[in-house]
Amino acid sequence: MKKILLITWIVIASVVTRSYGECGQISMIGEFSNWSEDYFMAVDPVIPDAFYVLITFTMAQDVNSDGFIELKFRQDASWEINWGSQDFPEGTGVQDGPNILAPYGSYYVTFNCSSGHYNFSAVSGDISLIGEFNDYMGDLFMIRDSVNHNYFTLPVTFTVDDDPNLNGFVDIKFRENGDWTNNWGGTEFPQGFGILNGPVLPVPYGSYIVSFNRVSQAYNFEISIGIEKTNRMEEEISVYPNPASKGLYFRLDNPSKGNTCKISLLDLAGHVILDEMQALREGERIIYLDVSHCKPGFYSYRITANGYTATGKLILMPTLPGTI
Repeated sequence: MKKILLITWIVIASVVTRSYGECGQISMIGEFSNWSEDYFMAVDPVIPDAFYVLITFTMAQDVNSDGFIELKFRQDASWEINWGSQDFPEGTGVQDGPNILAPYGSYYVTFNCSSGHYNFSAVSGDISLIGEFNDYMGDLFMIRDSVNHNYFTLPVTFTVDDDPNLNGFVDIKFRENGDWTNNWGGTEFPQGFGILNGPVLPVPYGSYIVSFNRVSQAYNFEISIGIEKTNRMEEEISVYPNPASKGLYFRLDNPSKGNTCKISLLDLAGHVILDEMQALREGERIIYLDVSHCKPGFYSYRITANGYTATGKLILMPTLPGTI
């Protein structure tokens, strides 16, 4: 059941949601959708006329079988305002311009609706785990980093129930786009470099934060210990929802005695993304943190109160209708 839930929120995290900027909704449309459905882009939280999205083009989407996917940008899913150009991977779209021709591949696409400037930056396909834990049927997709689009992470737990051989290890592999064309095994643990078409990687039972770099094929299994406490922090901390999209609630299992509480949100590189001080009333148990302006990805949090500190890990997803 835990794996099903994990797969569910991974899928949710990869869904492209409709984001509104200064120009309304910006989307891409083309051969990849038979020109019948818009692929909406996300608005940059800092620059309201800048949009971005990750997308993959394949041979199966190429109606003309000419090696390219024809596409355009448009506003509010309407042809009234649309942009095209003959330039690739970078250019400036013009109203009713020619179709953009994109070769097969995966791209991080940016578009500015004020200037019409666009860029297609080649990135790796989606990376997943597959192995004994799912009988090599169905992929457990990893989370693409919001800054380094070739870097992926995923929290996983392997138990004796995932080990059909009962030898104390769960055999796994990494692969790209849910396909065996590009797959990597390994001989070193907990870290090493993936070997293309190499042997399965045996992983001992446990909970890990798994990372994989598609460019270098470097992988790492960091032991996940959940919430860490230093200096005997008096309050036990729980966080929900996790994953989250708009906001996080921190619950103190023991009522606060008052004073203030500092909450910090850090990215994978350890950079502080949010740093907020909140006043605590005596007996207060719940603290709320607005994360709606943070990019989806993997983060850690740090809570400090009365000289004590607690830390933990969390995941932020794209904002979906009806989420909290």
